[in-house]
Amino acid sequence: MPALVLLASQAVAKLPASYKYGTNLGGWLLVRRIAKPGVDLFRCSEPWMNPVEWAEIGGEYCPTDSASCAASEWGLARKLGQKPANEAFLKHWKSWFTQDHVNQLKALKLDHVRIPLGFWIVEELVEAPAELYAQGGWMELKRGLRQLQDAGFHVTLDMHALPGVSASNQMFAGNVTSDVQFYKDHNYQRALTWSAVLTSMSHLDPDFSSVVAIECINEPLSDASLTPGLEQYYSDFVTITRVIEFAIGVKCEADLRKSIQRLSQSKNALAALRAAIPLIVTYAGKGKVDVDPKVLSVLKSSLSNPSPVATAPASTQTGNTHAIPRSKIHPAITSQKDILRRRSPVSDGQNSQSKHKSCLVTVAMPKRWQWKGASNSMANHTLGPAAYDDHMYFAYGGVADPNLKSYLSTMCNQQHYQDARKIGETPYGHGEFSLANNFNATHDQLRQWGDAQRYIFNQEQFWTFWSFRLGKVMEPKLSQMMIESWSYLGAVEVGIWPKDPTDFYNPSICKPYLKSPGSAAEPVIKPSGQDSRADSGY
Repeated sequence: MPALVLLASQAVAKLPASYKYGTNLGGWLLVRRIAKPGVDLFRCSEPWMNPVEWAEIGGEYCPTDSASCAASEWGLARKLGQKPANEAFLKHWKSWFTQDHVNQLKALKLDHVRIPLGFWIVEELVEAPAELYAQGGWMELKRGLRQLQDAGFHVTLDMHALPGVSASNQMFAGNVTSDVQFYKDHNYQRALTWSAVLTSMSHLDPDFSSVVAIECINEPLSDASLTPGLEQYYSDFVTITRVIEFAIGVKCEADLRKSIQRLSQSKNALAALRAAIPLIVTYAGKGKVDVDPKVLSVLKSSLSNPSPVATAPASTQTGNTHAIPRSKIHPAITSQKDILRRRSPVSDGQNSQSKHKSCLVTVAMPKRWQWKGASNSMANHTLGPAAYDDHMYFAYGGVADPNLKSYLSTMCNQQHYQDARKIGETPYGHGEFSLANNFNATHDQLRQWGDAQRYIFNQEQFWTFWSFRLGKVMEPKLSQMMIESWSYLGAVEVGIWPKDPTDFYNPSICKPYLKSPGSAAEPVIKPSGQDSRADSGY
């Protein structure tokens, strides 16, 4: 059997410089619905991103209570049963995101995507019969990652729907319920096991070669008093990511041996790693990769020994030969010598089974997201590269008055990036935003609104639009408005978003609104999160 290709790892302290303009692959491996802006979930909720397709595979619409019917992945799987649910969701996964979509996004000069995932993509984490979700998503993720890799995209894997449900009555949580159970040790452990599998495969499985970051949670509850243990989870997420990378032999800017010491002090991280070790072997097998026994030995010894070995294990010749990462992940190959150099292990005595060029970026939402109580931040717990993903939606109120002037003035003067830098939350960017509004904007107003957002977000490390596409909307009067506001491809098609993400319709859009240095302080802008919007779908 041919040897597994081995690539030298080069340390970086942040996201790649070319990780700048992107979109979410929303509605693909995590399906969801949303209420209209300003409308309460339990009075009028409607399937929004793919309502016709949702109905075709058996999904339902419950205007009075989304928890009462098949209005989520869990609800639909419970209604259909395991095998029919697997078949129904496979049909959706294959059609919602295709090679044609990759080609379109590439032609629009985007460089990265964020992929929202549900924890059930690692099927062994599902606790049946209490939990029931469609199976088979992992291989579809691998299919999509191959297509994205071939096109040169960077990828962030977003742990969007977490075990036990992390947000109340939100479709993005995978189950619409007010019974939020994520913020407990058992479910923290399940999430950490999930992150360990994602980290391992991002280095071992060639299909994951374009993955540069993993995000550990999407939109935690904004009231920090309701999220006990969240900051420890941030710390444990970083720890278990680096323990895996140390065992595999990934080079990093940080001393990854510190992660072993941190591991010994966390009961949740220890329990999660213990559960993850056999799963790492299982999921490597799905990529036809044999895990180096020395990697497994380091992982097992780290469970009982807080003093790590001096170096990561030497590589062994295992597994199958696979293609190396593509253009934006590495420069184009020009010669056979170049191929051999990239496939050679590093020469400093710390050989690696990793195909990844560097340690992954650990991503969390910024401290400001939790605007009630003693909010939590990952900034004090990082080890190696990290990034912070903020979200902002004006359409649900609580941010600006419902008119264009207020939208532009508020956006052009917001200081979230500057505030994040002061507390060490950098690199920082916006991983979700849209053109949605609550004043029925015209096309010209939407162009201005988009310009203002790009003007501000271009000052940050990255921006990632929500979402890349929408399906067919049930209500014709909402169809065009929603496609223009929430779909990157739709907005470009109607001419309210430029084909080149670096372009502006009006590059001076913020000039009339910028406040002088001596002006009054900008009022606090709270995130439009669970308390300011209905079922956001994120």
